[in-house]
Amino acid sequence: MELSNFPRGLDAQGVDIHIRVGEPPDARWVARRLLANRRILCAAPAYMASRPPLRAPEELAQHDCLVIRENDTDYPLWRFEAKADPREQRTVRVHGRLSSNDGEAMTRLARDGHGVLLRSWWDVHALLARGELVELLPEWRGVAADFHLLYSARARESLRVKRFAEFMVAEMAGRVPPLP
Repeated sequence: MELSNFPRGLDAQGVDIHIRVGEPPDARWVARRLLANRRILCAAPAYMASRPPLRAPEELAQHDCLVIRENDTDYPLWRFEAKADPREQRTVRVHGRLSSNDGEAMTRLARDGHGVLLRSWWDVHALLARGELVELLPEWRGVAADFHLLYSARARESLRVKRFAEFMVAEMAGRVPPLP
């Protein structure tokens, strides 16, 4: 098992199965969705009490944003879609004094009141439920970040791959509350 925020390419030798967050890469890979997940815009109540309220994604320019540098994405671009009409989309370039490649560290900084965070529902649902973080702009959603299990078409016939895929689908079911 290899765990990394900067995974090797899907064609890497010696790897039967990949678990990725986000859209499956292309049709060459068999993709099984393990968990519905989405990015949630959030901050600590204390941070929001001292800052102007957010009414639209563009107003993030007035806030300290906690930027997570993941993979080779354009990390300061935060993408949103309207909850009422997913075809309405906005992309906002955010700025902040703090950034890291460690999502857990950035989540702690958000919880401690250092800024606004765009993080997976998987990572923040418990903090939201306890009131340590509050969801911002609930009428806008961050892009989907579903968990997928990926394997090559040739590995589909492997009993080992098939059993592991079945196990993961069963084990991931119900791991987090449904998306809001």
